Amino acid sequence: MSVRTCPACEGRGFVTERQPLTDREMTVLRFILTFRCANGFSPTYGEIARGVGHTSQSAAFHHVYRLKAKGYVTIRPRAKRSIEVL
Repeated sequence: MSVRTCPACEGRGFVTERQPLTDREMTVLRFILTFRCANGFSPTYGEIARGVGHTSQSAAFHHVYRLKAKGYVTIRPRAKRSIEVL
């Protein structure tokens, strides 16, 4: 079990007790959480790709889609910066 806390998010803990994540999915999820805490809004797929060392946005999209399928995030259709961590 992994717990994430962030002072900017008032110390809310994020406990991963859902389907297990791959190392890369965990890296992407941590990047999204850190970006949201630092900036107050979600990163774009391009920012995610650059932040975790991918060379393409499609790789970042694939990982975010898997996070959605596993129940870690939601994405509002046709909206920019709409990744919400559950």
